[in-house]
Amino acid sequence: MCGNSAGCKAFRCILYIIVMIACIAYLVLTTVITLQYGPNAQPLEIRVPPVAVELDLSDETMPWLSFVNRSTIRFVNRKDHLNITIRRVEALFMYAGLPVTCMIQTEPVQLPGRSVGGVELEAVMCDSSGKYTHGPFPYTESMASEARGKGRLRLGVTMNVRAGYSHQPWGWDVLLKPACGELAIRIADSGRVISSSNNNTNENNDDNNNNNNNNVFFGTGRLNCVVTDPLWVR
Repeated sequence: MCGNSAGCKAFRCILYIIVMIACIAYLVLTTVITLQYGPNAQPLEIRVPPVAVELDLSDETMPWLSFVNRSTIRFVNRKDHLNITIRRVEALFMYAGLPVTCMIQTEPVQLPGRSVGGVELEAVMCDSSGKYTHGPFPYTESMASEARGKGRLRLGVTMNVRAGYSHQPWGWDVLLKPACGELAIRIADSGRVISSSNNNTNENNDDNNNNNNNNVFFGTGRLNCVVTDPLWVR
């Protein structure tokens, strides 16, 4: 066992220096890798092409928005040597500050370096924190009137993205909150309402059925989202 001899002291000193150099080198390497390949390098881009939208306002207690073509949101990995996994996407669509519909990602999507992947969003009931539960949705008729009269409708959008970034032995779990503008929906046929159950409305049909049919809208929606710095990284 090494004692207090000059040789032992020199050995311990050299060992400490080697350990310190190794720790500093690891910290520097980790910092460089994180800056170049990590989440703050903003390697992710969101592209949302025009989407076919169905808006059902026939039930005043539960307005419903859905995308006709489910693979509508495309994530772009702009880095060569970074692998990205889109684990979960949650989107909330609102009118006058109240939730209309929630959408979630159905399957995880893998994005190797320099690749594009489509994410399927499925319309679901909002959870207890988002669902409007106190009686009829108060803005159903207002939404229908705006869609029918103006031929367009705008919905607020919030989105959360849980993703994993990896580069060889390094990996980061991140929560992203893209900055999304409004979902601008243009109603089909220059604002004319299209009924999903009966396009050729007969004047003798029951008034209640007509009202329900006239509250189902089809159109094209446009949405712009920009990926910002992650809320947290671990």
